[in-house]
Amino acid sequence: RIPGQKDNTLAGYTTGRLRHEGQRLLSPHGVIEDWYVRPSWRAKGIGKALYHAMEMCFRQLGCAVLESATWGLNHDARAIHNHLGFHEIEVKYRKRID
Repeated sequence: RIPGQKDNTLAGYTTGRLRHEGQRLLSPHGVIEDWYVRPSWRAKGIGKALYHAMEMCFRQLGCAVLESATWGLNHDARAIHNHLGFHEIEVKYRKRID
């Protein structure tokens, strides 16, 4: 929540899930699904704090790997992923055919 706000406005949030690969003997992977900070609250450490809280939860659940994704043109998100130690592992292509 944003300090000082009376309307309980969120400064940001993150969501995630565990991904189990039943056919393999790997520990579950933590997957960050959403990771968002309102533009006016960016560059204040909120996104990093959200990330670290999510990483700690996944670590406590036995995950050895953490995954996240963003759009190729989201340069800010790509920069923070790189800063936090993520490595790009996949390039996907999509084409509309309708």
